[in-house]
Amino acid sequence: AISVRQGNTPTPDGTWTVFSAPLAGSGASIGGSARYLQYQVQLTANTPGLTQTPTLQDLTMTYSPAGS
Repeated sequence: AISVRQGNTPTPDGTWTVFSAPLAGSGASIGGSARYLQYQVQLTANTPGLTQTPTLQDLTMTYSPAGS
């Protein structure tokens, strides 16, 4: 599950948004307008007895400049 938060300061502070609910899926729109974006990923293994740790191999974010 991938969640994001946004803000306009380089270091997250009280002006940043809270982390969103997990994104709906690939290509989901984040919305909002901020200079910085931070994401968090929650990895879980749903297979009983799985001995390997899930990993994130790729993540791509795209943006549209203001006024586009």
